[in-house]
Amino acid sequence: MFTRIRHKIADWIVPHKEHMMAMRARPGQGFDEARYIYVPGPQYRGVAAAYAMNAWGSTAIDRRALMASFSRLQIRGRKDVAQEFDQHPLLDMLGEFGTANDAQDSLELMHTLFQQREVFGNSYMYLSSRYGGAPEEVYLLDPEAIDIVPGRDRTIKAYRYVVMGNEYFINPDDIIHFKKPHPLAQNIYFGLSALHKILLEIDNDRSAVRWNKQTLDGGGPAGILVIPPNVPDDERKRIEDEFNAAHERRRRVAVVRAEAGSAVWYEAGLKQRDMDFKEGRILSRQAVFDALNFHVGLVSESSTEAHAKVAERMVLNGVWHDLNFIGSKLNVLLEYYPSASKYRVWFTDIRSVDWQQEQYKVIAQKQFMSVDEMRAERGLGPAPEEFKSERRAGSQDNPAANNTAGSSGEGDQRAAEAKQRLSQEGGQN
Repeated sequence: MFTRIRHKIADWIVPHKEHMMAMRARPGQGFDEARYIYVPGPQYRGVAAAYAMNAWGSTAIDRRALMASFSRLQIRGRKDVAQEFDQHPLLDMLGEFGTANDAQDSLELMHTLFQQREVFGNSYMYLSSRYGGAPEEVYLLDPEAIDIVPGRDRTIKAYRYVVMGNEYFINPDDIIHFKKPHPLAQNIYFGLSALHKILLEIDNDRSAVRWNKQTLDGGGPAGILVIPPNVPDDERKRIEDEFNAAHERRRRVAVVRAEAGSAVWYEAGLKQRDMDFKEGRILSRQAVFDALNFHVGLVSESSTEAHAKVAERMVLNGVWHDLNFIGSKLNVLLEYYPSASKYRVWFTDIRSVDWQQEQYKVIAQKQFMSVDEMRAERGLGPAPEEFKSERRAGSQDNPAANNTAGSSGEGDQRAAEAKQRLSQEGGQN
């Protein structure tokens, strides 16, 4: 009786998981004082198993995370992105040679952060400070151990972190939450991983792998061995036992007597081609790679050099955009240091450049843009004075260049005419 009473009281105090999901908290709902009412995190065991047991998914995520981890974190000007600052406390933690905490350097931490965000859709960075103020170390928490306590005056009152049986409530100001976009606007607490969307495809591929393993474990295909009718029973049984004993005592072969001139073998099991094994795995690989933004052209045996270059460019562009999301979140760390409005977090551009296309672009822009304008478009500062003086000296020493280019007034006039013509064509279109 007392057990039923305890369970009844527990039902009143701690809501069931489905009830907590139904009571999706928003600011103003009055849940601020209810300690045990919180928004539970997503179920991560399915995606963790999908990552660990699917070669395609783990390969795509690991390679994208490796690409991202080698993009160097920088501190640049908020207004002038071309201006880079070499000295800043944040670089000592997360810079190229930074130390994030006593167990991880910046390279390992950024690799894990990107990996968690890809696998689980969420990654949580804890800002550790012994005396308050600017963080001295940063740690990544286990996403599966995180729940959210909703607030009354703010969306999140605290992060509930349960690890090794201990429960901690962490101030949201001490957590930076990196999350993937979620299609449900009401779900503002957690992100959605791409692995959640392709669990069925991954399960299909794992079924093919399991079937292949079972076939190989048997040591050979199941079948029927037909022997002549004049073979004695003892000899038939001996042949069957010896054949099956070679395959770990599994009954792989049945030996029967029938009217036949000699021993004949008949396949009795499904063949790989009967289940479209090879084609199915290739289709699964392509579906998983596309969902994780890791294009199959990088690893396909049928890809040409052109295919591989295009695929590499697309993958690096996707990684670069994800790094921009992470950098936008890391800007919060700058608020702990003086002149925060002067800086912004930036990552080195890892995208590949098509230099032939860039050359054509420069040749076209030279007709109506100055060198400084072209440099500004590429995030570079003004050209050095030595470079400008060398260009002026070279043009004076090369009369043919002067005749071709004409006077500066004629060049300005041609540039103005080109701009006017382009604007007219744009207005007509």
